Amino acid sequence: MRGFMIGFNAGMNGVLAAAIFGPVIGVAVGVINFLATFDGIAKNSVYQGILGWSSWLMPMSWGATGAGLIVFVFNLIMAGVTFQQWDAAKIDKIAIDWKTGSIVTVGGLVRGPTAFDMGNFIYMNPDYVDGSTPDRTYDAILAHETGHTLEVGAFGSAFLVMDFFGENVVGAGADDYGEKIAESHANRGGRNTIPMWG
Repeated sequence: MRGFMIGFNAGMNGVLAAAIFGPVIGVAVGVINFLATFDGIAKNSVYQGILGWSSWLMPMSWGATGAGLIVFVFNLIMAGVTFQQWDAAKIDKIAIDWKTGSIVTVGGLVRGPTAFDMGNFIYMNPDYVDGSTPDRTYDAILAHETGHTLEVGAFGSAFLVMDFFGENVVGAGADDYGEKIAESHANRGGRNTIPMWG
């Protein structure tokens, strides 16, 4: 089923990207996406970088990444309007994860209790990323959240929506299918994983 989901997403990305950017980019994006079906390739860090950066060109990722961009711009505006004086809107850090093409924001008005991903945008709550345990360091959380970035590239925006639904609405939490895949990118001890990314 995982291969079918990736294959369907790759086909849609190939067709849509070809219509938008031309056949060369369409084929390239489709092939890059499809390669995620092979375990040995999906676990390769060079491939993960190509997939993460290519996700910016994948139409099936644009729903999640577009929503992430809206939150990013809103957070920037709110931080600017309040001159970074209102703690709830304060942004502590903005960075680029060069390994996956993700833009990371620590802080901002829109944040969850821990961290979350919207396509190529990652949001971390600075109160959670406090280094109090090995699981709560910036690098550990970044590794997990970039696993979600790679998921969006491989499976598309709808997969991220279903991951959110399964984790939060159904209440599966860390045992949600999408969470287990993302965690394979972090491989933190004592957590269940589906070994897709590592």
